[in-house]
Amino acid sequence: MDIDNMVQNSALVRAREGGGSKGRSWKWREMLRFPHISECRELAKTIERDYYDLCVKQPIGKKMFQLYCVNRPELHDHMMLMDALETFETKTDKERKSFGLSIIQRFIQIEV
Repeated sequence: MDIDNMVQNSALVRAREGGGSKGRSWKWREMLRFPHISECRELAKTIERDYYDLCVKQPIGKKMFQLYCVNRPELHDHMMLMDALETFETKTDKERKSFGLSIIQRFIQIEV
């Protein structure tokens, strides 16, 4: 075992023990503790669970939704459209018109 692994292992053990005799370690541990389950039940009633909150505002939810859609071939075009719309939002006003028209031509097909 080389010296780097030994140092990393000892740092991991110290971190699991709470960092030694630091005065603020118990405060940090208290701040990171999950609330009691009775408090979580009331909180769960107030949390909105819609697409925008779960898949747009939350980075983890957005990434999980993208991974789900990548594995579904029928959703591939939808994900490409979402990526194009995100790119559209970052374009300058001059570039938006031509890029918007290319999105319309590519993804919106008019059936006769």
